[in-house]
Amino acid sequence: MAVEAGFSGGGGVFDTPLPAVSFADPRELPGQECEAGLVAWQARLVHDEWRRACWMLETARARADTLERWPEPDPRVIAACLGWSVAMAASRLETAAGALERLPRLGEAMREGRLEQAKVAVFVSGLRDVTDAQAAVVVDALIEQAPKLGLWELAQRVAAAVVDVDPLGAENRRAAAVARSRVSTRIAPSGAAEIHGLDLDPGMAEPAFERIEAPRLWWRL
Repeated sequence: MAVEAGFSGGGGVFDTPLPAVSFADPRELPGQECEAGLVAWQARLVHDEWRRACWMLETARARADTLERWPEPDPRVIAACLGWSVAMAASRLETAAGALERLPRLGEAMREGRLEQAKVAVFVSGLRDVTDAQAAVVVDALIEQAPKLGLWELAQRVAAAVVDVDPLGAENRRAAAVARSRVSTRIAPSGAAEIHGLDLDPGMAEPAFERIEAPRLWWRL
């Protein structure tokens, strides 16, 4: 299969070559070569996500005509540059900073093409409320498993690991969340009803969920 050689550019860690990929037409390849090509492209794309994260973080701190950097990244810069909402830019910057600075093992896994941005975001958001040392323990425990886990399963394991490293903090955060609990209903575009419950007490939410029968939802509201 034809492949593209990696290139070197910049300095330091940016001299890392891009993962090699196939430029053959997958419609003309047997199944095993299609699979190998897909895996190679996935690694390339994840590596590119790492490079974009580096560019975003620097751009959000950069100042025109100088190498000086602001201490905090400004998501408005990224929003204007890429046509994103400020909220989306802020979320991506949080993930970038978490992977590249706070928890460098995540960034290393991205650079190597092993851990995609969406899974890095699960780690970063799930570890937001613990100390750097506690967060590093969780990452060390789960980093090798993460590439093979779905997003939901990874989030569940991160949450369980957070309870293990910070049981008192986890209980305090749960209690604070339950104090903010709310339930809302709305009519969906289909005309059917939707019920949304956030930060509910699990002891009350599970029995309530079991009592809802979707086909009879209307007369039970």
